[in-house]
Amino acid sequence: MTIDWQKVAASYERDLLTDLKALIAIPSVRDVEHKTAEAPLGPAPAQALNAMLEIAKRDGFDTLNVKNVAGRISFGQGDTKLGLLGHVDVVPAGEGWDSEPFVAKIQDGRIYGRGSADDKGPTLAAYYALRLLKDQGITPKQTVQFI
Repeated sequence: MTIDWQKVAASYERDLLTDLKALIAIPSVRDVEHKTAEAPLGPAPAQALNAMLEIAKRDGFDTLNVKNVAGRISFGQGDTKLGLLGHVDVVPAGEGWDSEPFVAKIQDGRIYGRGSADDKGPTLAAYYALRLLKDQGITPKQTVQFI
């Protein structure tokens, strides 16, 4: 079977951008002043983590939430484990934005918004690579744990 990977990947663009816009809209800056037992890093980081895990659940992946501090998305099979790392928290937006930092803006082929490059965008890109494999019926012989 031959797969045109570029064509398949391009078919996910709308979904990826929808998910990225939703994640960017969460101002997931660490906020220990408002931390709770359920949200030890603050409410917005917990919200972003849960949003990412809900995306994975929606797409049929096994997920685990570790005390609203970290999460895991599992895919594949086997005793050997491959770890992928990403994060959906962000540093404060700071000064100098030409647009709202927590509203994704696409301009000249680029996505602007807090977290679009570090690390919500790359996290979703890696996630969508797993989703693409899963949707194509390709199951890794090792267990991929996206943390």
